[in-house]
Amino acid sequence: MSVNLNKSNLEQQEIFRNKFFKRENDSVIKIIYIGAISYFDMNVKFLNHFGNNAKYFISYVGHGPSAKKIENYCTENNIKNVGFIQRYLPSEKVNYYKSSDLIFNLYGN
Repeated sequence: MSVNLNKSNLEQQEIFRNKFFKRENDSVIKIIYIGAISYFDMNVKFLNHFGNNAKYFISYVGHGPSAKKIENYCTENNIKNVGFIQRYLPSEKVNYYKSSDLIFNLYGN
């Protein structure tokens, strides 16, 4: 939910509603974590919940202090519904967002 209400945000909310709620029941929900990959422990909790659930595919796009640790965790625990892209150009960022259904960001608690 956005606290900044303007015409553009309302249009984006409508696009999201159409994309997410009118999807096929059996289609995979694509979740993306993009940017500086950090917060290893929180990501492990997330992966323990969504890992190897065929309803979801999780993409980690970027690099950071936890990127390799998370990738190793997935390998060690045989989590198959996760993909990793280490580097991307700033101009590619919007396309990663457009190809995803949900944005997963962690900032600690």
